Amino acid sequence: MRSKRSIILLITLCLIFSIIGPVAAGESTESNNIDNDLMIFDMILARPAGLISIGVGTTVFVLSLPFTLCSRNVKYTAHKLIVEPINYTFTRPLGQMEW
Repeated sequence: MRSKRSIILLITLCLIFSIIGPVAAGESTESNNIDNDLMIFDMILARPAGLISIGVGTTVFVLSLPFTLCSRNVKYTAHKLIVEPINYTFTRPLGQMEW
């Protein structure tokens, strides 16, 4: 029960800080010509889907690790399955779907 609460709290804080971040940095969301509907879609669906893709990518990476070690392809696989979903979820501006 406690871990479920902490996960919900973490997701809520991520959503709040993804909205507050550009405002605190002094950036105007209207000056970026991003549609408000796209920002709402991003916040409600794309960011949580990004969190899920981080978990799925990490799981697939761990399961494929013996094979990627044999082929010496660990760095590329980790970048595609873990780093790119993290960057998509946490570093791109709210409402910008192309990354």
